[in-house]
Amino acid sequence: MLTYLTQRVLYALPVVLLVSFVTFVLFFMVVPPEIMARRHLSAKAPSQEDLRNWLEQHGYDKPLFVNLQKDSNGKRHPLDTQFVRHMRSLVTFDLGKSDQTGEAISSILKRRMGPSLMLTVPAFILSLFLNVSLSLLVAHAR
Repeated sequence: MLTYLTQRVLYALPVVLLVSFVTFVLFFMVVPPEIMARRHLSAKAPSQEDLRNWLEQHGYDKPLFVNLQKDSNGKRHPLDTQFVRHMRSLVTFDLGKSDQTGEAISSILKRRMGPSLMLTVPAFILSLFLNVSLSLLVAHAR
């Protein structure tokens, strides 16, 4: 049983990594960081300096996947990329802060989880009751 569970977990890891990778790529294809910065700074007609500062402050100045740049000491940090930072924060459940408001995303989720659960839990219970009832009715009719 333990070998089966280990095997299933090991099969799931590449799937999770692939889904995370595709989601990450699609995020940057749909809304590049430069456009996010312009939207966020739109009230002041941002200069190139403002855009660069916003991108650096939010971590969008790093390369997406492989960092081949050297730092001021001449050392390379190939894993100092946006994707690695994203995966590290997912593994540690650090969802970060909203680019729009600066509020912690975990607090936004906590605040909005109550109303969502108030809709989904009763709907789930009702659908479960109906499904079991109809299944028993069909089984009895046969």
